[in-house]
Amino acid sequence: MAVTYAQTLLLTINIRTDEKSQILPPVLDLTYAQRDPSYDYGAATDSISFHVLYTMASDGFWDTWEVIFIFFMIFAGVQWAYGVLKTSRYGGAG
Repeated sequence: MAVTYAQTLLLTINIRTDEKSQILPPVLDLTYAQRDPSYDYGAATDSISFHVLYTMASDGFWDTWEVIFIFFMIFAGVQWAYGVLKTSRYGGAG
């Protein structure tokens, strides 16, 4: 007869995006393992792990950074084009 035990436990807690001070119901993921107590495993031991993961949807965050990145890339492109135009018209004096 085997003994069943929880080998890994992962508790995932999602923070609400509309109300940062509240969380959604936590989710517990369990991975089970078995051992037969009548079998001689010698010095072998099993590892057990417990992890807690806090998550939050970050779509709005990355959308904002994408807009900022595009803005600065356009600004740098305009600066570069102005520098090339200025150098080509006036021979680099300036």
